[in-house]
Amino acid sequence: MKMKLLNAVVLIAAGLLIAGCASAPKAEKYSDLPEAGKLQPDPRFPHSQVFIKEGVVFKQYSKFMIDPVEIFRGSGAKWSGVDEDTKQEIARFLRAEFVRVLQSYGIVDKPGPGVLRLKFTLVDMQLTKPLLAAAAHLSPAGFALNLGKGATGSKGSFMGSVIYAGDLRDSVSGDLCAAFLTTQTPNAMDFTAMVTPADAARKAITDSAEKFKLTVDRAHGIAPPAGGNR
Repeated sequence: MKMKLLNAVVLIAAGLLIAGCASAPKAEKYSDLPEAGKLQPDPRFPHSQVFIKEGVVFKQYSKFMIDPVEIFRGSGAKWSGVDEDTKQEIARFLRAEFVRVLQSYGIVDKPGPGVLRLKFTLVDMQLTKPLLAAAAHLSPAGFALNLGKGATGSKGSFMGSVIYAGDLRDSVSGDLCAAFLTTQTPNAMDFTAMVTPADAARKAITDSAEKFKLTVDRAHGIAPPAGGNR
């Protein structure tokens, strides 16, 4: 009986995979975000729109002040099937991960010289469908498809994602140094990100926080430049 159920799920997943490959998802605009008008695509930051103030020197910032994460309530967000408790939990997780990775630089709770203030907004998220995700990855066709998606950084079949925005400001002057809006998803072949519906969002946040830390390290000259030898 269990094998029949699994086979049925695999067939359904395969059919949906074929249908899902027919067209790319449309990009959504979140015009209610404060800095939305400044954001532009940048080839250095895939799946993101960014603003970086001309001439800003990030090396001058050696400590970070990280505000509580806000939850976006404006137009554009769908929050399909995401309840309020999950939104709040992921918002707390988002801040906690950036605190964790930046701890070595120092996390402060007051503005000051050399302090960069980070403000994040959880904009939207898509939940993983664990049973369908597992079935899609276990079928031969689905495995091959998701292997390719993993190589190109595309979202895995039936795996979730998270959209969040960030403002980076000088904590004393309040000047905007940078801003971004990004869609993040874990590697399509990361099976640990499809156990529960919110696992993909958590894993994507962890991955992006660690990449952010690497960017900070590079700004301070303690990591190889992007594209360099590691």
